[in-house]
Amino acid sequence: MRWAWPAVFPYYEKSPMIKLSPLLLLLACAPALADEARVAMLPDGSTDMYVGMAVGARLGSADLNGHGRGSVMPLLQVEWANGIFIANLTTLGLHLSTTPGLEYGPFLETRDSRHPNDRRGLAGTETIEGNPNLGAFVNYYLGAEARLTSSLYYDSNAHGIGLHVGLQKSLRNILPHHTLTFSLGLSAANGRVMRQRYGVTADAERYPGLRGYRATAGLSSVDGGVNWNWKLSPSWMINTAVNASRFGASVADSPTVSRSSVVSVSTGLAYRF
Repeated sequence: MRWAWPAVFPYYEKSPMIKLSPLLLLLACAPALADEARVAMLPDGSTDMYVGMAVGARLGSADLNGHGRGSVMPLLQVEWANGIFIANLTTLGLHLSTTPGLEYGPFLETRDSRHPNDRRGLAGTETIEGNPNLGAFVNYYLGAEARLTSSLYYDSNAHGIGLHVGLQKSLRNILPHHTLTFSLGLSAANGRVMRQRYGVTADAERYPGLRGYRATAGLSSVDGGVNWNWKLSPSWMINTAVNASRFGASVADSPTVSRSSVVSVSTGLAYRF
């Protein structure tokens, strides 16, 4: 079995301190889309490609202003016969396994930058240059409709390590041409990553009254989601998703975070070549 993408990493969208790209809102659609893209093996020289448009919004945002955000962005997923894939314009990876029920390989993921003067509430935080992250994924199938997902990455900005593990379960044929995919996951990172994303340096001379905060290693979020895939024809499909995240204590206690949870809603129309 093959999926068009590995476990993608929800902590980037949840971080209130990173200058967020609207593309990351579209990740909520990816599990259902990837479920449709699964193939036994692509013939030599062939390509499995999805393109489309999606609209997404974050509700109960963790941003300091507490407002949700919306965006409309292109959606792209491609996998080639040699195992190379692109997921949502942000992740480039390679499937290495030829064993049924097992997927693994490396990936390279783009990152957004962040500068303390980008917007209100970033005073005392670290600059993030936006260098890409390098990592590896391993997915293991528990039968035809469920899989365990995991990914380990090196944060080239913080020079630290992060991890995401999850479980996905698909329910097919509830109605003709409709599939539901449920997901549950955990994201964690070491101290270097957490301090860069959520830490605050209290500098009384530059930032009077600013509360310093040193984030610690550990759980960054618990994530759950539901994806609804409606196959309109052999080529056209609609993907709708709702994802919810609850921040870990080290994240929720940061003075840069105004809420302890966030909900993302997205829907998109895709065409499969």
